[in-house]
Amino acid sequence: MRMKSMQTIGAALAAVGTAALTCSFLNPAMAHEDRLVPASVNKIQLSVGFHDEPAFFGNTNGVDVYLYTYDKPCTDVGGSDPGDFVGAPVDVNGANGDAVDLKVDLLLLSKEKPYIPGQSGNPTILAQKTVTLVSPLEEDAFSIGLYNSWFKPSQAAGGSSSGGLPHGTNAGKAYGFHVYGAVHAGANTYQCQGTTAPLPIAARDATINQYFVCGNGTRTPGDGSTCVEIPQSAP
Repeated sequence: MRMKSMQTIGAALAAVGTAALTCSFLNPAMAHEDRLVPASVNKIQLSVGFHDEPAFFGNTNGVDVYLYTYDKPCTDVGGSDPGDFVGAPVDVNGANGDAVDLKVDLLLLSKEKPYIPGQSGNPTILAQKTVTLVSPLEEDAFSIGLYNSWFKPSQAAGGSSSGGLPHGTNAGKAYGFHVYGAVHAGANTYQCQGTTAPLPIAARDATINQYFVCGNGTRTPGDGSTCVEIPQSAP
């Protein structure tokens, strides 16, 4: 699934006939991995990846954490957009009492493979740093529901199987993110396209403890973040 904010932007650009620009603009968000995590009522949609993709070592980058409430697909309530859902961005700067208390660890792992706590065969965590200690997650001023923390990857990590070239001396290793903490979303409403009235969205709380690994480490096939590459040299 896609973030509702990116769907809206894509539709607006397509409406003015800028299809090529739409594809280029949407690429970073579409390379994030989306998950639904349990909440006290229904779910929270969590979408995580590098802010700038492809990511290059030595360049300032960051983590994107998109947070939305999620109840059901809009098609379940007669909506006309199969990619939309009944949900709203978690907005700490809004008037609904939303709150986000999340930390993010940047991980360097031994391989591009999903990391699932409590299961055997997980990649080894070679190094980790809590990037939110220096750069706490803050909501983007122009994209409601998007939270960022900033850092600079110090090395390349990713094998050719991740689909991006060129790669560095750490080919086969992988970057990842551990996102953990608490989220509160206040009551809200959302009206799906093709319906006649907004639907209520109940307040909810969620405890987040999720690991995201770049490239082939995604747990959502066809959906995930790129790994970190060496910048191309130019004269």
